[in-house]
Amino acid sequence: MEFLNIIAVFGPQIQTLLALIAADVILGVALAIRRGSFSFYELARFYQTSVLPLLVGWAAFAVLARAAVPDTMGESAYLASDAVVTAAWLAAVGRLVSSILTNARALFGPAIPAPPEDEPSP
Repeated sequence: MEFLNIIAVFGPQIQTLLALIAADVILGVALAIRRGSFSFYELARFYQTSVLPLLVGWAAFAVLARAAVPDTMGESAYLASDAVVTAAWLAAVGRLVSSILTNARALFGPAIPAPPEDEPSP
């Protein structure tokens, strides 16, 4: 597999991140409008401090993980780098889903179930 084929390899992961980012932004904007605190400055700051570092950071990590595997090692060597990139992607997805659920709960109230609380140990 060629190094430059990264879009074909990680395309679905990139699409998922972009869709989750869009959902997070839409819910965040809706919540800010509802609270009467919407500001284009804050939206731009959100993109600068949250969206771009997440997306660019994951993409850079994916490229570096792919570049770390020499072509002479063969296809099986990419399995480890792909696993590491997938773990990083899952962390990014988890962060976005958490933010989406937080915004949805604030926007829609108890219609969105809260995460279960830990039960005390006996």
